[in-house]
Amino acid sequence: MLADGDLVTLHVRMRGRTASGNTYHGPYHMLFRIDGDRIAEGWEFLDTAYCIERIGPAFPGGELP
Repeated sequence: MLADGDLVTLHVRMRGRTASGNTYHGPYHMLFRIDGDRIAEGWEFLDTAYCIERIGPAFPGGELP
């Protein structure tokens, strides 16, 4: 975790098992803007292609209705 002024950045790795049974080891980068003692804004950066691959198709056959 690093902080500079009103910005705080965090690099984390989420590990677990998805509902479809796949393992998930996804890295995330989060950026927050702090206002006083509260988070005013937040951004999350992740590999969405990896998420989709590991979570599995959202619809039967992987196609949108």
